[in-house]
Amino acid sequence: MRVPYDGDSTERFEGSYFYESKGILLSLTGHYEHDRIELEAFSQQGSEASEKFTGQFDDNGVFKGQWQFQSKKFPFELKETYTNGSVQFQPITYTLSSKTFPGKKVSPTVSVYQEFFLPLQCPNATALKFLRDSLSRQNRLKTRIYTEKAIQADLASQAKKYVTQARQETVEEQANGNYEEKAESMFQYNRDQSNSIQVAFNSASLLSIGFNSYEYSGGAHGMYAVNYKVYDLTSRKRILLKHLFKSGTDAALKTLLIDYAKQNFGLTAAQKLTEAGFFENILPLTENFYLTHKTITFTYVPYEVAPYAMGMVSVTIPYEKLKPLLKENSPVRRFWSEE
Repeated sequence: MRVPYDGDSTERFEGSYFYESKGILLSLTGHYEHDRIELEAFSQQGSEASEKFTGQFDDNGVFKGQWQFQSKKFPFELKETYTNGSVQFQPITYTLSSKTFPGKKVSPTVSVYQEFFLPLQCPNATALKFLRDSLSRQNRLKTRIYTEKAIQADLASQAKKYVTQARQETVEEQANGNYEEKAESMFQYNRDQSNSIQVAFNSASLLSIGFNSYEYSGGAHGMYAVNYKVYDLTSRKRILLKHLFKSGTDAALKTLLIDYAKQNFGLTAAQKLTEAGFFENILPLTENFYLTHKTITFTYVPYEVAPYAMGMVSVTIPYEKLKPLLKENSPVRRFWSEE
């Protein structure tokens, strides 16, 4: 589970966790409520909260409180720990918000949030360098000096570049007569960009990371996405489908994708995906997936396979169903030997 905490009041909390027995990621969102933090858990496609954590951080950074699911209630205590083969991170963030037209009383705003997870500890020094370089490229960092000061300066540079570009676009709209200078119209000229990170799995030298992005540049709503990458710290490479599955298994894998998608959306085997709102009755294989010790989850961003209203579409398949399709040297087979 990841819950960001800096000792000060934070408007919003986000995180994720999974049960060891299932390996299916649950999303967490929350806020402060009467000096306590309330976190609600949501399943991949669920629109209603399934579980709730209510508690506080003590002076040692331990999160304590009560877990609730329906009528069940249990005390919980969560503290930062790292198992063998896991990676310790230091979150580094940069936030910038300013008026598009600083000299005017009524003005739209430009807001940017940038986040980078700096690996501090890996199974070995070679893996540490590989992971730092990989995450830096993914976050488009120019620096290869892995200190908080250098990385924050890089994030600040990216944020300021976005603000300058967003301002220029609004100035051009104004020059073209497309700008309505009324307070009730300002929201449509606001610009908002957010890039954050979530760790979906971090154990046994296998790391699944989600790179979250959101941008609002006018219109009815913003666009968001999660792009997952899986890194094998033993072989020091990013894991792709070709590293997991045997050649010639695409058709069988697509069949499983459809079967589990139907289960997720409450369809019977005889029904078609389009009956749940999908664009087509098939799902393409995608490199946007994450691994846990029990499952692989394929993820599709809004508009990729379904309308925006359906949100991110995730389909989880347990390894137990995939064993005949997996390569003998597939990196997930390491979990068999641990059972």
